[in-house]
Amino acid sequence: METQLEPLVDMALEIGQKVKVSRLRDRVSKNVAAYLGKRGVVSQFKMVDGSDVGVVVEFEDNYTTWFFEDELSAIQ
Repeated sequence: METQLEPLVDMALEIGQKVKVSRLRDRVSKNVAAYLGKRGVVSQFKMVDGSDVGVVVEFEDNYTTWFFEDELSAIQ
């Protein structure tokens, strides 16, 4: 699924890329915190906080949430 944000941002990550949640910069719910260290796939980008871009990640259990790019590490 492509979004209109893709051509507007210079992201190191791409849709379909495998990533690992490497850190959490803000307080998050226990549900989201449980995904620290887990691997998922970038499914889309979304505008967050009015000026920043978030990366939407889907995990193997079909749970989907967004992270800031610096909270994710690309994996091979």
